[in-house]
Amino acid sequence: MNARKRKDEAAAALAKGKFARAAALYVALAKENPRDPQLLVRLGEVQRKRGKDAESILAFLAAGRRFAADGLLLRAIAALKLVLEIAPGHEEAEALLAELHARRLGRPPPPPTPARGTPLPKPAGAPASTPGPYTPSQPVQVVRFSQPPAPPDVERLDEMLFQIDIVDARELDREATLPPALPEIPLFADLAPAAFRKLIDRSRHQRLAPGEIAVRQGERGDAFYVVVDGSLEVVREMGAQHVRLAVLEDGAFFGEMALLTASARTASVVALRESEVLQFTSADLRQLVRDHTSVATALRRFYRQRLLANVLATSPLFRPFDRATGAELIRQFRTREVAAGETVVEQGVPVEGLFVVLHGTFDVVRRQDGAEKPLAILREGELFGEQSLLHGGQASASCRARSRGMVLRLPREAFSALLDRHPSIRETLGRLDLERQRAGGIRGGGSLLV
Repeated sequence: MNARKRKDEAAAALAKGKFARAAALYVALAKENPRDPQLLVRLGEVQRKRGKDAESILAFLAAGRRFAADGLLLRAIAALKLVLEIAPGHEEAEALLAELHARRLGRPPPPPTPARGTPLPKPAGAPASTPGPYTPSQPVQVVRFSQPPAPPDVERLDEMLFQIDIVDARELDREATLPPALPEIPLFADLAPAAFRKLIDRSRHQRLAPGEIAVRQGERGDAFYVVVDGSLEVVREMGAQHVRLAVLEDGAFFGEMALLTASARTASVVALRESEVLQFTSADLRQLVRDHTSVATALRRFYRQRLLANVLATSPLFRPFDRATGAELIRQFRTREVAAGETVVEQGVPVEGLFVVLHGTFDVVRRQDGAEKPLAILREGELFGEQSLLHGGQASASCRARSRGMVLRLPREAFSALLDRHPSIRETLGRLDLERQRAGGIRGGGSLLV
C-alpha cells in the first residue's frame, strides 16, 4: 500500500471512530516516513482518543524532537504542549521546552538539572537526543493534576497598553517603509524560562479543518492565537464586500485586536487548509503585559503596525493604491492619541487637517437650534475633515471621541501638497462626497461632510 493510500485509509478510519485501525496505520506510516513528524502528531492524537496516554506521550515527544532537529521550533513547542496536556510537569517535555526557549534566544542550551534522581536528556544535537523512529515500548510516567483557574478578566488591555505609551509618532516617522506583511510578535523570545513554560502550560492546542472559522467578525473575543502550522485567511465584511486583510502562515498571531481594544472581532479568520493553532486567553496576555516590559514593547509595535495595515486595506483613502504607494501616503500622516470625550473637530472652526480613524469610535454631531443632533458614528478607517479642506470654510459639524482612541492626522499645509502629488485623491474624495449625498446628505463610503 502506498503512503498516500495509507494516509487516506487512516483518516477514514479516524473519521469513523475506528481508532485502533487508525493507530496501526499511523504507526506503519511513521516507521516508513521517519522524517515526517506530523505523522507522529497524528499518531499521538489517535492514541489519546484510545485512552493510551503513555503511547500518546511517546509519539508527541518523538514528534517534538524531530521538529526541533528540523529547526521547526514552534511546531516542536506545540507537540510538547500536547505532552504537557496529558502529563503536566513531564520532565523530558519540560527539558526540551527549556532547550527550545534557549535556541529561540540564540543562547546555549541550559545545563541539565536532574529532578527526583532522574537524569534529563542531553540537548538536541547530541547523539542521545537524535530523533529516531517511534518506539512504543519505552516506559513513561503519566501524572495528572488540575491547572489553577485563570484570573478574572477585570482590566482592559487597551488601557494597559496606553499606559505604556502604545503609539509613539516618532517610531512611525523613523520607519522608511511599512513591513511587507504583518509582523510576527516575538512573544516567547524575551521571556524567562519559567515564564515561558508557564505560558505554554496555560495554552490550548487546536486543530482546524479547511473552511473552519477560528474567530468570527462581530463576536466578543476572549482569546488570541498563534499559527503553529497551516494557512488562514483574515476577511472583513464591509457591507456586501468581503475584503481580505491578510493570509496568516506559521508563526503569525491573530485575535489579539479584540483583546487589546475590548471590542468585538473586527474580522473573521478562516482556515484555508488544515491548520494547527495555540490558543491563549486574555488573562494570559494581560499577565504578560504586566510582568514583562519587553513583551509590552513588542506588542505595542505589533499593535500599531496591525492598525496601520488594517487602515491601508480598508480605508477608502488608501484602498485604491497598491501597498507601496499606500505606505508612502500613510507616512505623510502623524499619529495622535485622543482622550475620551475630546473634540477633534469643532463645528464653526476651520479644521486643522485631514483625519483617519486608526482606533476607537467617534461621534459626529451638529449644533442646531440650541441642541446637538447626532449625524454619524465613525470607526476604524473612516475619514473626517476632508470636505472643509477641499471646499474651504469652517467645519459644519463636530467630531468627538467616544472613548480613548487614535487618529492619523495630515496637517492642512501637507494636504494640498498631497493632492498635487496624487491628483487621484481629489477624485476619490469627490466620489465619496457624491456617495454621501446620494446616501442622504449625511455620510457615505466612509466620508463625512465636516
